[in-house]
Amino acid sequence: MCTDTISTEYNLDARTGSCYKFHRRGLPWSRAYMTCAAERAHLAIVNSAEESEVLKDLYAKNPDNLIFSNEPGIAAIGLNISGETLKQAGFDRFRDGEPNNSTHARTGDDGEYCGSIVRSGNLNDVWCKVHIPFICEKKPDSLYLDFEDH
Repeated sequence: MCTDTISTEYNLDARTGSCYKFHRRGLPWSRAYMTCAAERAHLAIVNSAEESEVLKDLYAKNPDNLIFSNEPGIAAIGLNISGETLKQAGFDRFRDGEPNNSTHARTGDDGEYCGSIVRSGNLNDVWCKVHIPFICEKKPDSLYLDFEDH
């Protein structure tokens, strides 16, 4: 079960044993990261093809017309916040033609150094300042405070 006093919108997926929350209001990657942390979670990290399917299924429950973003087709995730390579984390399948750092090539702005997932469940690189929806992840046992530690 995924209930806590911070957010009741996390749902446990039995396939991965993790709880997920899809945030429909787009934020830049750093704000998405902080939002997940404030909920005692982290940006979702895809550790397997099965977890990619879990996130794909979660994304399917959030149609474009319910997402407050100019880019509803991509959602922020954590690609390397754990210090592992994508291959070490267990999933490195990008959408065709990705990663391509296209923002830098098009505009000369900062490159696409942040991670996202597309509706197909594949990975994508994205400009860190673009406002996109995002997915937070946490383990069910992270939902309870251990008052002996405080």
